Amino acid sequence: MNIDHNCAIWPQKSISFILVVLALLACSFSVISEVAASGADTGSRAGHDFDLSYGAERESRAGHGWWGLSYQYVSVDGFESSVGKLPTGTVDSHSLYFEIEYYLNDKISLRGGIPYFAKKHEGADIHNPLNLEPPRPYIENVDDGTWNTGFEDLYLGIRYLAKDGPFVIEPFASFGVPSNQYPFFGAAAVGQRLWKFELGTAFSWFPGLSNAYYRADVAYVFVEKTLGVNVNHWRLNAEVGYRFTPRLTGRLFMLLKDGKGLSVPEDFVEDGVFVMTDERWYQHDRLIKHNFLNAGIGLDWAINKKYLLSTNVMIQPWAEQVHAMEYALTVGVSRSF
Repeated sequence: MNIDHNCAIWPQKSISFILVVLALLACSFSVISEVAASGADTGSRAGHDFDLSYGAERESRAGHGWWGLSYQYVSVDGFESSVGKLPTGTVDSHSLYFEIEYYLNDKISLRGGIPYFAKKHEGADIHNPLNLEPPRPYIENVDDGTWNTGFEDLYLGIRYLAKDGPFVIEPFASFGVPSNQYPFFGAAAVGQRLWKFELGTAFSWFPGLSNAYYRADVAYVFVEKTLGVNVNHWRLNAEVGYRFTPRLTGRLFMLLKDGKGLSVPEDFVEDGVFVMTDERWYQHDRLIKHNFLNAGIGLDWAINKKYLLSTNVMIQPWAEQVHAMEYALTVGVSRSF
């Protein structure tokens, strides 16, 4: 079966290395994405700014960094297919996302993170492993109306400050790998259990004569193929913010994911019948596009020179082949060091 070899190919030593690096970073300092299946992302800037000193001259980044912890609630109702919204049921999702960044020097920083999810699906029984052909009783049914919990994917990233000043350019790369053999078949699954490699560039502009700022992250994500299907995609995060006071900042932002993949129902029809029992259906959450545009408003409050509190609310103006998000609420805290 295709899923059995996905994680077996990944060398055990490499997973151990990632775990050790994250553990070392986390232990050095005291104490989120995209969620492809729900079409949500934290949208939080908590901890993403090194300089929290209210305009004071910034010291060297070397040896400094930040950590952040974000909580998000997402409400989903139905699925946006190519023939309209399907009444597949509701999904309530709670997540905690821990992220940390450490500056090796003034130019290069390392970043790592992992999310923890609790999801519950209520509605259509379309992800029951016993309904597959042949039935798969050894696969957990995560859509049984109870909460499904677990860690999703570990990721490590690197950023390079190519240009500093009022206009900042930072190329980045990151690699994500499933942290465990969590189930991926179901609306309440914590993730797709696929490797991902992202290449992109972050742009920031601070005009100087205004309290406004502008940011945009543009990236292309290479995703592990399933059944030979390409689900690579573009990701764009854009934000405009305004500093009302030295401690209070407001933000408007958008999160766009647009890429390749299959569509429901046309790519799952045989002889005019929608098939929900074969291997392709079992893998469908890894095969479909999951494209969306989320937009939101946020507020950041610098509690002091170390701590930043951030909160967001998001809606989904556009969705294609993805669970229909009604709204998402996020609150996060970060600490610079």
